[in-house]
Amino acid sequence: SDPETRKRYDFRAMNLYITEAETAGVKLLKGKERKEADLRFAEGVRLIKSDDLPKAVECFKAAVKLDPGFSAASYNLALLGANLGNANFSLDVLHRAIKADEKDASLQRLRKSIHTTFLGS
Repeated sequence: SDPETRKRYDFRAMNLYITEAETAGVKLLKGKERKEADLRFAEGVRLIKSDDLPKAVECFKAAVKLDPGFSAASYNLALLGANLGNANFSLDVLHRAIKADEKDASLQRLRKSIHTTFLGS
């Protein structure tokens, strides 16, 4: 295979979606918002598994809007963006997520992987 195809294959193999998570800062969110963010996340995971990636993007966007500190939702949203060919969108999502949770190493690793794979830096 050509180097570009191989690079994208390697990226997908090394960056897997998060399939289980709970919202961060649950005490800060109202019960209804927390439940809704968790439901949107679960629906996004279901849509990934059924290969309906554009609809999954919308679910993870909704989860992040309800809880900007929901690192797993931000991670999946950024990974979806990269896998759909929009590295700049992904980096924007990660920038906001890292500001909300600077200690989440998975966000940092994904950002580095997107830079390396899609932007060559």
